[in-house]
Amino acid sequence: MDDYKRKIKQHNLRDTQPRRSVFMALVNSDTPLSIRELTEKCSQVNRTTIYRALEKLAKIGLVQIVPIGWKQKYAVASSIAPEKYFVHCSHCGRDMPVESPELRHAVEGISRQTNFTINVCAFTLSGTCENCK
Repeated sequence: MDDYKRKIKQHNLRDTQPRRSVFMALVNSDTPLSIRELTEKCSQVNRTTIYRALEKLAKIGLVQIVPIGWKQKYAVASSIAPEKYFVHCSHCGRDMPVESPELRHAVEGISRQTNFTINVCAFTLSGTCENCK
């Protein structure tokens, strides 16, 4: 939450209840959330306001867009929270977080190799879950 407050203040934005609600919904989720899921979790915030909040939060580096096929979901930016990786079932749509030291090591290696500071890493593997096989 300290990163949230610092970034909001640093970019001269107001800490509004809708922005905070959207951000906290993402913080409290183990998986990326779709707009539909965010509207359910933030029922007091209308859909347009959720889109606007996500746009601002992504622009200042608090939220990252997680591409899943031709759709997108949203998660707390990897620069704020520990990096999360996901597997996505292309049949039922279920997302599952995956702990992967190997992927984290690969991202760190790419960072060193390219001399880039990686701020956002959105990584999702799509396939078929055991329930849909």
